[in-house]
Amino acid sequence: MINQYSNIVWGTGLPYNYNFFLKEKYHSMTFTCEYLDIFKNIRSSAEYMILYEEENIVDLFIFEVNGNKCICYNDLICIGQNQWKFFCDNIFLKYNKIKEIILSRLYNQIQMKNQIVMGLTNDSLFDLPQCVDDYLMMMGAQTRRHIKNYRVRLNKNFPNYLFECRSGEDIEKDIVERIIDLNSQRMIAKGNIPGIDEEYKNNICQYAKSYGCVAFISINDQIIAGTICYILCDDVYLHVIAHDNSYSKFNVGQICLFELISYCINNNKKTFHFLWGVSDYKKRFLGKPYTLTSYKIYRSKSLVYLKDYGLYYSKRLLTRIKSSHYLDFIKERIKEVRRKRSKLF
Repeated sequence: MINQYSNIVWGTGLPYNYNFFLKEKYHSMTFTCEYLDIFKNIRSSAEYMILYEEENIVDLFIFEVNGNKCICYNDLICIGQNQWKFFCDNIFLKYNKIKEIILSRLYNQIQMKNQIVMGLTNDSLFDLPQCVDDYLMMMGAQTRRHIKNYRVRLNKNFPNYLFECRSGEDIEKDIVERIIDLNSQRMIAKGNIPGIDEEYKNNICQYAKSYGCVAFISINDQIIAGTICYILCDDVYLHVIAHDNSYSKFNVGQICLFELISYCINNNKKTFHFLWGVSDYKKRFLGKPYTLTSYKIYRSKSLVYLKDYGLYYSKRLLTRIKSSHYLDFIKERIKEVRRKRSKLF
């Protein structure tokens, strides 16, 4: 066994005894025992490896062996290159049948032997300032003016509206379900298929009891806009945002989001994650894209590796060609040739 640390501990099942370490070390919405238990359902099938330097834990890896694959669940985190190499080398040594290791959505780039970059996505995030006034000044002048006007207009038309934030055990299931239902209604109104089914809704309700924070605007006890996020130490992760379509002209969704961010600033949170997906409001509220990278690490340059390598880079090349301005130029030239040929005949 490769060992550059003073001690390595292997175990089975989700390491709830080390859950506090996971939260304090990684601040990840998706890398807690509760998340992996609720959303991934790996309580009994999970395994873990803990790295120690003397009596101090350096890193903890949670994974699942599925056939000849090892799926690592250290997600939305930053772990050093050396630790990742150490983990992969030891997995390949301990489990002879493992041919590939899957690493998902890492904040840092790594370079490993026999690796393929499976995919890239972005987490839109920004560092929160020390006070709300500073946040307003960081915004564009137009956004700042709009936020002020939206709040004035809502208060003028509905002077009894309320904004509330609730956390953990204070979150009622009805509130979470209402916000998710509003989100689904918005998706349908835009002609999209809602992305949250009943099972996923129940998972969100359950996980919110551990790390959730819901913020919502209500009028006469009826929620008209809301957000569902998770707070891990100083990091805030926005999971669901929605508003009632009948109140769209009052921009209640943006008001609710601004009030949530203000709440986070006033409670000394450091980083706000909008997570993935493209949306104009993320830019308006100062979210900046931060690349998340997923990898496959192979035991050797096998036929499977060579096949996957070829498929990935073929898709990557095709994507680049499709997004290239040169392709537009070629298309125009082809159209021009066709027009000239049609005139000849």
